Amino acid sequence: MGRKSNAEIANDKLRAEMDELKEMMKQMMASQNNQSDTSNDKKSASSIVADFEEEDEIVDIAPQTLIHVTSLFTGGMSLKGSHGKIIRFERFGQRMPITFEDLNYAVSNDRYLAEGGYFYIHSEDAIKLLYLQEEYDKIVDAKTIENIINLPSTKIEELYSSVSDNIKDSIMDIIVRGIQQNKPKYQDRNKISFLSKLIGKDLEVIARSLNEYNTK
Repeated sequence: MGRKSNAEIANDKLRAEMDELKEMMKQMMASQNNQSDTSNDKKSASSIVADFEEEDEIVDIAPQTLIHVTSLFTGGMSLKGSHGKIIRFERFGQRMPITFEDLNYAVSNDRYLAEGGYFYIHSEDAIKLLYLQEEYDKIVDAKTIENIINLPSTKIEELYSSVSDNIKDSIMDIIVRGIQQNKPKYQDRNKISFLSKLIGKDLEVIARSLNEYNTK
């Protein structure tokens, strides 16, 4: 093999320098990508922390702040407030203001009533402070219960299947009472038949039996 010419030697040197320059560029790009990933990771982590802090934001309610509470129980119900105070509800739908202190005691004393939807708390902050958010996925207000008869059948079934057992009992009691009293919105026999099948009891028969019992 003959000796390389000066031109060939110069080309080899230039090619080597180009290869070296390409390698340096690769390293620089890799370093920039790593910095970008780290920055994104930090941003993501900070976003997670911010979201968590926002979701877990501390709420404070003064003890004497009045919180409106409505009975969702179709009979009489007594709650035990602070210092032995008795808070009495006589009927479904009765609404009254209660201090947060008394409400806190009532929920602590009879938590099953709060979790079962025997009464409705009209304060998202109070619900959060009392750790009832999950339970309130199955609790609706009195107006929703009273107006369930006005909903389409598909919505009635969707609502009924999602609420607590006490809410289901209250729905049945409200409808039976409406049939007893011959209220116009309870005269739709098809809807009453649908509700009877959904609840698993003949609501018209129950209403009729109650009327007969009350006339004795």
